[in-house]
Amino acid sequence: MFPRKYLIFGKILFVSTALFGAYPLTTDDIGTVDINKFEVETSYDNCGNNNELWDRSCAFSLKHGVTEKMDIGLSFPIKLCPCENERVGAAVLGLKFLLFKNIAAFSFSNELGGKEYFLNGIISKELSPVIAHVNAGYLATGDETLKGAMTHGCGLEYPIGRFGLVGEIVGEEMGLRNWLAGVRYRIDDYILIGGAVSDGLGDVNDRVTVGLHTEF
Repeated sequence: MFPRKYLIFGKILFVSTALFGAYPLTTDDIGTVDINKFEVETSYDNCGNNNELWDRSCAFSLKHGVTEKMDIGLSFPIKLCPCENERVGAAVLGLKFLLFKNIAAFSFSNELGGKEYFLNGIISKELSPVIAHVNAGYLATGDETLKGAMTHGCGLEYPIGRFGLVGEIVGEEMGLRNWLAGVRYRIDDYILIGGAVSDGLGDVNDRVTVGLHTEF
């Protein structure tokens, strides 16, 4: 049976991606929502592999800028297929703090009602013409009998006018778990749409996602 800690890892990183980096990345960046502003992201995901039926779901998140260096967010998945009695999944609460301007930030996330939580350190750097984001985190299981896991990720953004190409690799401990490649299109200063495909290495599901990001 696949270890429970990796199921938790996948749930936090891939089901609730909207709390993390700018869509469609799951790798986080140092940016926080401007004070007294809101950010909304919605996405449609199709996940599965060659041995299982593909699951279809949506995700929704809302983030609010609390201070100039901190935002708070809430994200939850909505199951579309296969149908279950409870379509709305458990909500995930996320907090992000900017530690050093234009350099480093720190985030915390926790599934409401759950014991497990995720701590993540973030560094972003512009290396013209690309922008790089490096993450190093720790996934605590909340179970004293089950060891947590170190996580890592590296994401790249390559802007081309209103378009942008994105890619990332993420993993845990010494192994890679997933890679992603996608594209964004900025409709105006406050709205962008995007999509990506990702390949799950090992037992992590493959994923196709499309979504929308807006600020107000």
